[in-house]
Amino acid sequence: MSITKCPSCHWDVFSCQRVLLYALAFAFLLHNAYRAGAQDYGATNAKELAALYDVLFGIDPNTNWTRELPDPCNNWQTGIYCLADDDGELHVTNLAFGIMSEYVPVIPCSSHASLHPSISKFPYLQSLQLFSCFTTQQAFIPKEIGSLAELQILTFQDNPALIGSIPLELGDLSSLQRLSVTMNGISGGIPSELGNLYNLIQLDLSRNQLHGPIPASLDSLVNLRILDLGGNFLSGALPPMYRLTSLVKMVVSKNDLNGTIPSEIGQLVSLRYLDLSYNLLSGGLPSSFVNLKSLEDLFMSFNPMGTSLPGFVGSMPALTRLTLAQSNYVGSIPPEFGNITSLRVLVLEGNELTGTIPSELGSLPNIHILDLSRNNLSGPVPFSPEMMERTGISFNLMNNSGLCMPHRRTRVAVGSVGLSSCILQGPDSSISDPLAEAPSLQPSSWTPSSGRRLDIQLSFPSILSAISKLIIPHPGINCGYLHAARYIITTEARGASHFPRRVMKVRRRNTGDIRTTVTQTWF
Repeated sequence: MSITKCPSCHWDVFSCQRVLLYALAFAFLLHNAYRAGAQDYGATNAKELAALYDVLFGIDPNTNWTRELPDPCNNWQTGIYCLADDDGELHVTNLAFGIMSEYVPVIPCSSHASLHPSISKFPYLQSLQLFSCFTTQQAFIPKEIGSLAELQILTFQDNPALIGSIPLELGDLSSLQRLSVTMNGISGGIPSELGNLYNLIQLDLSRNQLHGPIPASLDSLVNLRILDLGGNFLSGALPPMYRLTSLVKMVVSKNDLNGTIPSEIGQLVSLRYLDLSYNLLSGGLPSSFVNLKSLEDLFMSFNPMGTSLPGFVGSMPALTRLTLAQSNYVGSIPPEFGNITSLRVLVLEGNELTGTIPSELGSLPNIHILDLSRNNLSGPVPFSPEMMERTGISFNLMNNSGLCMPHRRTRVAVGSVGLSSCILQGPDSSISDPLAEAPSLQPSSWTPSSGRRLDIQLSFPSILSAISKLIIPHPGINCGYLHAARYIITTEARGASHFPRRVMKVRRRNTGDIRTTVTQTWF
C-alpha cells in the first residue's frame, strides 16, 4: 500500500513562513477540489478517525466533535487534510490548529487546549502545526510525536504556556525537514539527538528559555539551510559547525555565548545572513571570514571584542548591512571599508575608535544608514553634501568631539548629525579655506569644542595691524563667519592695553563678492 507524499520543500531564507502559508492554502484548495469526487474513496481509516477525535477533544474539550465534524477528512475549513491510499482509504496527512492567518481556515484552540498523546497514531502524518494554541493553560510537547516516521514539518509557534523540555524522541523523526519551536516557554537544553535529523532544512528554536551549550552534533545537519537559536540563554563556546556548507542563515543572537568565534565559520560558503550580536564573544572576527563571499548581512554588535576593526572585511563584496556597535573596538576605521560598494548600512556606534574618518567612506555609492556616533573620531568628515543629503536622518556622527564639517553648501544642519563647522583650517590642512589664504590671518590651531564658537589661537598679537584690507571673493563664505571672527578677536583680546583692536565692517557688492574693510578702533 502506498500513499502520495507532499513534495520536499527547500525553504527560502527570508520568506519561509509565507511559503508555508501559501503551500497550506494550496493544499486546502486541492482538498476542496477533490471533495466533489469523495464518493470514489472509502471512509477515513477507523483508528486514525478515533485518534483524530482524541486530538480534537484536547484542542477544545468543550466541543462535541463527533457531532460537529462527523467526517473531518471532507471538511476543508478545519485545517485537517487527508489523502487516499491505493485502496481508496483516507489517511490524515496534515494537521494545523490555532491562529495561522485569516486566509488559512483552521480550528482555533480553546484556553484549555492540550496535545493528546493519540497524536502518535497517524502513521501518514506529514505536517503538524500549532500556532498560539497554548496561551494560558500549561502544556507539553508529547514524546509520542517521535514515532511519526513520515513527519516532514513540525511547528510549535507562539505558545507561551508550552513548557517543559524538547523531547529527545524528536531525534527519531528521520523524515523531518522543518522543525520550528519558537516563541514558547520551552526550557532545558538542546538535545544532541537533533543531530540525527539528516534531512532537516530548517531548525528554529528561537525565543524560548533554552540554556546550556549548543550541541556539536548539529554539525551533522549537512542539509540545513536555516539555523535560528536566538533569544535564549545558551552559554559556552560557539561550536565550529564547519560541515554546514548549505547554511544560508545563522542566528545565535541574544544568548550568553562566550569565547572566540571559531575560524571554521569561514567554511560556511553559502552563508548570506549571520547574526551573533548580544553575546559575550571576544577576540574579533577571524580572518577566515574573508571566504564568506556571499555574506550580505553581518550583525556582531554588543560583544566585548576589545580589538581593532579588521580590514579584510573590505574584501567581502556582497555585504549590504554591517553592524559592529558597542563592542569595544579600538584603533582607527580601516580604509578598506570603503571597498564594500554594496554597503547600505554601516553601524560602528559606541566603540572606542580614534583618528579620522577614512576618505574612502565618502565614496560608498549605496550607503543610506551611517552611524559612527559615540566614538573619539576627529578631523573633517569626508562626506560630500550630496551624500549627507541622501542619507538624511540616518547619518549620525554625534558625540565625536573632534569632528567638523568642511562643506558649507548643504541642506543638512551640521548640528543635527553631531558636527560643528570647520570654519577655519590650519596651514597644513588638506581642505582649502579662503580665510586661511589671507597673509596675516593664519590660525595656529582650531578646536570645534562647542559647536557654537571657534577657539582660535592667533599666531601673533598684532594680526589686525598687518591687514589693511581683506578681500574674500569666495561666494560660499557666510557673512556670519566674519562677524563671528570679529567678535572673537575683540573679546579675546580685551584687557591687553597695547593690543590694537579692529572692527571689521562687512558689505556685499552687487557682484556677489564679499569685501571686508578693516578700520582701526581703539578701546
